[in-house]
Amino acid sequence: MELYILPQRVRVASIPRGSIRDFAHPLLRIAFYPTNDDFFCITATKDEYTLIIDDAQYKTLPQTDTLSVSKDTWRLLQLCEGDIGPADWINKTGIVKSVTKPLAEANITIFYLSTYQNDFIMVPERLLEAAVIVLSKNYKVFDDSHTGDDYDEFGNSLVKKSDTTTVASAVQSEEAVLPAAAAPEAKKIHPVIVHDKHVYLACVPRDQLSSVALTLIELMLYSEEKDSAENDDPMRHFFSFALVDNTISLVLDEESLARLPSTCNKSAVPYRVIQCYDGPLGFEESGIVAQFAEPLADNGVHIYYMSTFLTDYTLVVEDEIELAETTLRKTGHLKD
Repeated sequence: MELYILPQRVRVASIPRGSIRDFAHPLLRIAFYPTNDDFFCITATKDEYTLIIDDAQYKTLPQTDTLSVSKDTWRLLQLCEGDIGPADWINKTGIVKSVTKPLAEANITIFYLSTYQNDFIMVPERLLEAAVIVLSKNYKVFDDSHTGDDYDEFGNSLVKKSDTTTVASAVQSEEAVLPAAAAPEAKKIHPVIVHDKHVYLACVPRDQLSSVALTLIELMLYSEEKDSAENDDPMRHFFSFALVDNTISLVLDEESLARLPSTCNKSAVPYRVIQCYDGPLGFEESGIVAQFAEPLADNGVHIYYMSTFLTDYTLVVEDEIELAETTLRKTGHLKD
């Protein structure tokens, strides 16, 4: 596997569910009239909408009191192993663990996003150099943001010095760049809840976006209009739309999946959602993703991971949910 530092600088923001209509126009423009290099994700939960949005696009949003944003600008590292897709995803385990464990050990905070085709690790821009130092020990890291540099196991650029980025210069004082390791007792065990509702993964090529636009707009912004008073399922509004390169990656329920045309790629297996419920988690704590990804990978559980502004979600295929529950009981994350 390889890692690519992408050129986008993104912000992580949150909008309360009741305020989303105030942001409808710019969000629809970003989602449905993208440029070639846009990176945009909106994840809807019962409480809020999490946005992962390019810094320039973020500035076009109404800057109201209802818009919350993390203090950092984040950089994207794309984990590539070809077009994985859910059909092959089931046969792979440990993908999330392989990148999050070394970052956790180095006390580097991250934001993680799985999509239909690839995974993305987001690190604060102030910690990008440290993250590259850590990850380049196990991966070949390419820099797509400036020169296309790649780095050896010591984080040194493999191209001539005149073309190197600031990452290589940081290696000369590696200990000074890496954050101080947190004491073991500082690592909190975050409790989880396992939801009953099934969700599915889907992928829509950008050239088919117009054929599903109305459905996606409804799911993104107007799902509450179909609510019934008796429906108190906390997952009833769970939906994710991620625009990456030329594809739209979706997480949606079975009813919504059936509304997509047959030309869209859809997962054949249902997923269950494991939610970390002691949020808001904040953005300073490191190791949150790894504390779930490592034990699950070690026990052969395949996961699809989604960080949001308030909490994190781990998606597990239905056939492996019992194994995941057993594992998380042993680690103390899941209580009976």
